[in-house]
Amino acid sequence: MTHMQMWSWQVIGWELPTAHNGWIDQALTFGLPALALYFGFWRMFFNITDSAVGGNGLDPAQVILDGLRCSILALVGVYFFEPVDYVTFPISQLFFLMGLGVCTASIINQAPRHA
Repeated sequence: MTHMQMWSWQVIGWELPTAHNGWIDQALTFGLPALALYFGFWRMFFNITDSAVGGNGLDPAQVILDGLRCSILALVGVYFFEPVDYVTFPISQLFFLMGLGVCTASIINQAPRHA
């Protein structure tokens, strides 16, 4: 990152402290194994919540889960265009929403299914 800051100043006249892409920043800042683990968090969230998707769609927990899944999907786009590797709020927001989604999915999965 220091190399990018140094050359960005010489080439365009101001410093760019990041790659302005959360996914690339993960790889540049923490390495490829950390990027793979980061991708794993996202995939595991969708794997867990996929098991609870379905049903009649009128269940309030199902509506909440759908909203949480949409919010997480929106964060994929936000993190593509914004640096998020060194700021606390976006990562806290991500894991809070993921936690709510997993808890909601577990509530749906434990609820008795009516035929």
